Amino acid sequence: MVNSSTVNYLFIMHKNGHYADVQMLRSIMDVNVPKFLSHDIPLFLGIISDLFPGVTLPTADYSLFLDAVADVCTQTNLQNVDFFNEKVIQMYEMMIVRHGYVSAVYTNFS
Repeated sequence: MVNSSTVNYLFIMHKNGHYADVQMLRSIMDVNVPKFLSHDIPLFLGIISDLFPGVTLPTADYSLFLDAVADVCTQTNLQNVDFFNEKVIQMYEMMIVRHGYVSAVYTNFS
């Protein structure tokens, strides 16, 4: 059931040039893509393209965010590689959408 606040939100977003299908697609992508393995993503993107034909997402500008990540990597002697940046962005996007999350990592420290 859709309540009136949801309808009002979608109306305001549409009036300001943000369409409901783009917002829905963005939220679906932000929540699901970080959970998939790399070989599952092409299948997911195929399903998404069937559900949202012709909808393209605007590209987010994370330049300031990635600059801060690079600074922290330099300070902590971590390698700042593209895969790491991608995972940091995915975790950030998941934190925006979800109220809680669990991050499980393997470390080889004794």
